[in-house]
Amino acid sequence: SHSHNTEHLTTNKIKILYHEYMRKQIPQYATHLWSCSKKAGEWLYGEHEFEVIPNAIDTNKFSFNVEKREELRRQLGIENNFVIGHIGRFDIQQKNQLFLLEVFSKMQEQKSDVKLILIGEGKDRQLIEEKIRNLKLSDNIILLGQQDNVNEWLNVFDLFCLPSHFEGFPVVGIEAQANGLHCVCSDTITDEINLTGNIQFLPLKDIDAWKDALSLHKNRERIAIKTIVESGYDIKSASHRLQERYIRMRSV
Repeated sequence: SHSHNTEHLTTNKIKILYHEYMRKQIPQYATHLWSCSKKAGEWLYGEHEFEVIPNAIDTNKFSFNVEKREELRRQLGIENNFVIGHIGRFDIQQKNQLFLLEVFSKMQEQKSDVKLILIGEGKDRQLIEEKIRNLKLSDNIILLGQQDNVNEWLNVFDLFCLPSHFEGFPVVGIEAQANGLHCVCSDTITDEINLTGNIQFLPLKDIDAWKDALSLHKNRERIAIKTIVESGYDIKSASHRLQERYIRMRSV
């Protein structure tokens, strides 16, 4: 069993009741309890012992590339703008994009040259588009849809934000840190993702604190990849450790 979240991905009471029942059965039948983070493991397994398996990344792939930054920013016509980036499925129950739009609207009152890029797709895209129109933000928000080259788009950002209501262990936070970006995240997200010390956690109830945090420009952290590798989140070393676990399981 492998836990990847800290909340139910539904508001349907019948489904939640069923999921709660099934959640309690897992430790009785699974021989190995794994999770992507300590918080995710505690949520799914309760008091039972479990092992955290890092959600590792190809760190070299996500290193900062100034040439790609200039190319993509020129392509969008935002060479001289301060750019905030968000990457996540368009699911407002979990990813909370509507809150981000409210924060960005307040930023626009003081800083009209800032742009917000949203990368992702999902069932709530129409709601997000309607919110953008209602807040009159269409000229300053770019919806890129689903992108297969997220590693390249991270170069375009000056700051990364993740205002989720809940997450198991958001890999995109590790990817953004590998790119050297300063990240602003909700304090509902496990602090286990803060491998570089370059993440600021804020409560979702304080919209002004978010506005101020997203307005700050911080230089990229140039040694971020070294820190992430040393923390065990590079895919090369992590995959070897995972393979060893599977081999041990087969020999039991």
